Order: sequence, then C-alpha cells, then structure tokens
Amino acid sequence: MFTTLLLSSIANAEVITLPLNSLHGLYTGSFSGPGKKVNANFETAFLNIDEVQIHLIGSYTPGIGHNYNGQTGSVYGQLVASVTGWAIAPRILHPFETMFDLSLRFYPLMNPAEDWSILLDGELDMNFRLSLGTLCDVIDNLPEINVTHAELIVEGTPIPEPCTLLLLGMGGMRIRK
Repeated sequence: MFTTLLLSSIANAEVITLPLNSLHGLYTGSFSGPGKKVNANFETAFLNIDEVQIHLIGSYTPGIGHNYNGQTGSVYGQLVASVTGWAIAPRILHPFETMFDLSLRFYPLMNPAEDWSILLDGELDMNFRLSLGTLCDVIDNLPEINVTHAELIVEGTPIPEPCTLLLLGMGGMRIRK
C-alpha cells in the first residue's frame, strides 16, 4: 500500500527542458527549403503531456530591399519550427527587433483535443528555419538570425525508469519491515 502511494506521488506533471544545442548558429532567410533538421531525445517516455514549447534566444538582423521605382523597404524574417503533425504559429521578427527571447508554443494540427502522442516516447525530429517575407520587388540583403540558446520545454508526466521504480519498491518494502 505504501509503495503504491509513493509511486503515485512521484508521477506528477513537471516541466522538463531539453537543450537543443544543434539549433545554435546563423540562419539566413529563404523563401523555401526544409531548414535544419534537429533531433530531440529526452531519454524518457511520458505518461501524458500537457504542453510543448520551444524557447529561443538570439540576435536578429532584418533584411533590406527595394521596389522597382527605387523606394526602399524592409524584408522580414519569420521563425518556423515544425514537427510532423504539429506547428507553431510563425513568429514574424520586425525591423526594430535586434534581440529576441521567445517561448513559442507548439499546436497539434490534426487533433483539436491536443494530441501529443508523437512525443510520448520522448523523442522527435523537428525542422527549424528562418522564412522570408517582403513587399519589395528586389531583395538587397537577406534577414539573418543568430540563435545562441535553444531548448525544448515539455510540461507533462514522465514515466520513471524501471531502475527507479525498483529502488522505490525496495525502499517501500524496507519501510514496511
């Protein structure tokens, strides 16, 4: 009885972060392209998941363009992170933003009841890129971002490792003695 109580008290939702160091670096805006593919592995499975976010910190240089009549304009970048079946709303970076510190929430595309099943095994592949947008006819300089910090944040209930469960069970038996 005590062992069961102990296990259920440990299996509460918690916020778990996973650094995504492979996302660090310079990205230049583009109209197409898959972007960088990143693997995230929490090395644990989840019983359930309530929310998934990506946290990004870095610097931003907006692009510059002009119209055929010679009038200059801005070329903006938008951060796009996607996983099969999920997406974040693209985050447009404006010309006045030189630094950014963003937490962007993923949304399931297929299931309105929020289906996080793709991450329940603790692993996923994500695509990340800087997409391009402009009203200019000619682009003189492309926008760029330099990601200096990136992490995936999951709010959910991890499944304890079998070794942890065994130790907890042994501890409960010891207390019971």
